[in-house]
Amino acid sequence: MRIQTKAIVISSLKYGDNSLIVKCFTRSSGMKSYLIRGVLSAKSKKFKSAFFQPLTLLELTAIHKDKGTLEQILEVQLDEALKTIHFQIEKSSVAVFLSEILNMSIREEATHKDMYDFLASEIIRFDALPVQPDFHHLFLIRLSKYLGFFPDIEDTGLYFDLLEGRLQQGYNTKQMLNAQQTATFIAYVARTEKAYSENTDNIGHRKEMLDHLLRYYAMQLEGFKNPKSLTVLREIFTR
Repeated sequence: MRIQTKAIVISSLKYGDNSLIVKCFTRSSGMKSYLIRGVLSAKSKKFKSAFFQPLTLLELTAIHKDKGTLEQILEVQLDEALKTIHFQIEKSSVAVFLSEILNMSIREEATHKDMYDFLASEIIRFDALPVQPDFHHLFLIRLSKYLGFFPDIEDTGLYFDLLEGRLQQGYNTKQMLNAQQTATFIAYVARTEKAYSENTDNIGHRKEMLDHLLRYYAMQLEGFKNPKSLTVLREIFTR
């Protein structure tokens, strides 16, 4: 079936000498993988390899056979020209990190148009903002709403249960944050209801918070693990 859809590049993998397998989250059809032949060749005129960097926003015309095989892109153009994400080392590092998160978090069958619109708006916002060392923290919390496990901080309790996703009175060290960690976690969740702003937390607090969020995702999503880019991301934001 021939379709036209907006799409977000999630990952790209070199295939053969000059081709790419590109995974995109499409607004019309959820996750799709495409084989783009010859795109890395110096003679390629139809497609630009720069279009397939992480978090690039595209407009695609494609053939979807929907048989679990690689699909075909007929035409591609930028839906939104990003000005900073792929040109600033801090932002490009965050982009790779978030693309890994999305790759592990969004299931193949997901066709959530609201999720697509959320992701596109966050990418555009990220591109426009100055570098902020905790953007990805708040992004992960906001994304959890669309994945079905946004933290419930309305209940009473001193300890946040990473498995249950809510506050508890009793304390289980294996799956709960202590009282101080919970207070910081709640403060971050509360910030997601507001516009992004420069964070004043020290490096230690941000590292700890990211660790908590990744543990939270791992407890909520089967097969989730720390992204390979995490080490580089931490080095970038501790300089």
